[in-house]
Amino acid sequence: MDYNGGTELWKHQWEFIRDPQNIWFAWAQEESEGEMENLKGKYTVYVGDSVMTEKKVFINTNKTEKIYVKYEPAAGDTGTYINAKLIYRPEWSHDDISWPATTWGKINVNTKTYFDLDSLPEGRYMVLLKNRDEKVDTVNFYLRPKKYDFACSVCGRDLTITKEKLDLVFPNGENITATLANYFNTALKAAGFNTCKSHAHFFAQSYVETKGYTELAENPNYRYEGVLELHNQKDETKLFFNQAFFDNNTHLDYFHFKVYKNLSDSTGNYTGQNYKTFKWKSSATDTVRVPSGGDAAYKFTKGLGTFDKVYFSLDEQKMRNKQLFSIIYANRYENGVPSTEDGYNYRGQGAIHLTYKENYRRVIPYAKELFKEDFDWVNHPEYLENNEKDAVYSAVAYFYFRLKKDINKLNEWDIDQVSYNVNGGYNGLPQRKEQYTRLSTQVFDLSGCKK
Repeated sequence: MDYNGGTELWKHQWEFIRDPQNIWFAWAQEESEGEMENLKGKYTVYVGDSVMTEKKVFINTNKTEKIYVKYEPAAGDTGTYINAKLIYRPEWSHDDISWPATTWGKINVNTKTYFDLDSLPEGRYMVLLKNRDEKVDTVNFYLRPKKYDFACSVCGRDLTITKEKLDLVFPNGENITATLANYFNTALKAAGFNTCKSHAHFFAQSYVETKGYTELAENPNYRYEGVLELHNQKDETKLFFNQAFFDNNTHLDYFHFKVYKNLSDSTGNYTGQNYKTFKWKSSATDTVRVPSGGDAAYKFTKGLGTFDKVYFSLDEQKMRNKQLFSIIYANRYENGVPSTEDGYNYRGQGAIHLTYKENYRRVIPYAKELFKEDFDWVNHPEYLENNEKDAVYSAVAYFYFRLKKDINKLNEWDIDQVSYNVNGGYNGLPQRKEQYTRLSTQVFDLSGCKK
């Protein structure tokens, strides 16, 4: 191919000169990076014969192609060269590569000069140009081997969800299949999750809600004292705030996690400690006094205590969760009274743990709009736990509903804003931040995808 008389920039031609620290950090800057226009002359960056503009996604099918730079000085500029450097991050790497590693090179003015790289791998590139006054301009762009069917609108990276990618998102997930990946792929694409950042946000929320895709239905281990602490303002929980409820072991009908039964003598293996009185609302009579402090609430005192630890089978645990959820989630957001078991039926389920009957109902038309089919999650809420498609589609439709059909908001918000707007609060925020950081660096590599 004819490169119009271009000049090759060989390794031995680079000069060792000072490397200002701010140049290295320019790559990582979120907003300030880009063409700064510090140089008075005109500069052009090419891949082959194609001009690279700021943040351009260029489809380069020839890995042996070259990156060129040409600088045309402004009128009155008597300089004969400028300095240049290339920093790039291949798609397979989490580290930047500088060409050359520690030096700058000379580019003669009015001469189209290329960097002597063996190949141009897929990834992000930044060309830096520096004049005699130490002023630096940059041109950032992305190289992709082809235009992907489901591509990031910012960096052009392939956003297709595969089983392999899901295994990275949910490394300890259960039932991670190619079919599940296809459902995620179809749903995210239909809803407009078209950036690396929007994927990182979605999966960070899903990871926390489902405990790494190991629980598609809310079946928590609630301690009795925890419910007394958190649910003391609800009319339906009044029965828990009664001393006889605890003393007569009625609490064992509703709780299964680390529970102890009262004995009528002192032949048990545990003794209660750190007793605390819990009050229902502001009542002076609806109170209960129980051991507290988590694992420190009961001390092992073999054969001398007034409590013994109780264990339940999985079926028995499920039955107690059903009774408990039916109470604590009752009479809210279209859930009925405890006897309807709406609290249990519409507990958190699916890939985002959709909760409350109102949300199950309200998300349906959004799912129908996105996926062009009917769903009956009000009459069959169990589908969200038991069916891959329903678990995924309900989660994506819920985001679509909560964000008022504007998924682009995820590209502007931080994890705090996303958590608040999707979940209505900051519950589990530290865990959500942890997962967003992991996904942003290890799976979706947001440092290589910037607007």
